[in-house]
Amino acid sequence: MLSTVITPAVVSVQAASGPNIDSSAESILIDDQLEKELAFNINQYILENDIGPEPSMIQPNSVSLGLLAALTLKYGSVFVTTTLPKLVFSTVGLSGTISQAAFIRIFNNALTASSQTAFNRIMANGLRSAGVNASTAESIAGSISAVVFLFL
Repeated sequence: MLSTVITPAVVSVQAASGPNIDSSAESILIDDQLEKELAFNINQYILENDIGPEPSMIQPNSVSLGLLAALTLKYGSVFVTTTLPKLVFSTVGLSGTISQAAFIRIFNNALTASSQTAFNRIMANGLRSAGVNASTAESIAGSISAVVFLFL
């Protein structure tokens, strides 16, 4: 049983439209919606495929090993390096801007980070260098970072 998997609350958030909402407030709503959708899709996949940690392998300080090591201990290397980036790519909607293979390379490179800030920075820089505009790259990287660290 996957008792240690965090089940994020799924709340429907619709982007506000109207003359009273400025673009920064709308951007925050879209980021929140993306984070919730990412968390829901990842959690649903984990539950449907019975992916979970081996209780004897999880150490209280496993995060200090680094993001890649901590996630691999919990979910396995195939899920973390192959399936997870594909789930994230299909959710964030970058298919017209960047290829799935390029996104997986950027994602796996970012997994070598040891902190959420470093992960966010590496993702954003990788997305920008692949042709995603700066504000979109920052927004998507922040959402991905928040969700990935939720599953630690």
